[in-house]
Amino acid sequence: MPATVTGGGLILCFFAAFLIAGRVTMSEDILSELRAKEEEMEALLNDARRQAASIREAALKSARELRSRSLSELEGELKSISDEKTNEMKQEAGKIEEQGRNEAEKLKARGEKNFEKVVEEVMRFIREPNGAVR
Repeated sequence: MPATVTGGGLILCFFAAFLIAGRVTMSEDILSELRAKEEEMEALLNDARRQAASIREAALKSARELRSRSLSELEGELKSISDEKTNEMKQEAGKIEEQGRNEAEKLKARGEKNFEKVVEEVMRFIREPNGAVR
């Protein structure tokens, strides 16, 4: 301390030093509180991130399950429709085949009915020199 400092000045110096020390201590206390709050906020933020990741994973799992279930339902509906259409086509093919058989039977019966006339006509054509005149 300077030699010119008197007793009152010395007290003033101690008081100023006390105030400065108090401010330093007060500033350190504030910084310590801010660090604690920052750590607390960081912990809360990390917890929120973990929760968000968990929610995201649950949503993705739910979406995958929904997609899988929907695909299974669609495949079932597709098979059902396919089977139904296949049966309809088989029935239609059966009807067409039956119609063809009936038509063939009619033509065969008509051919057999006229067979003798045709054979006679062919024979006459073969026997005559210039073919049968009509």
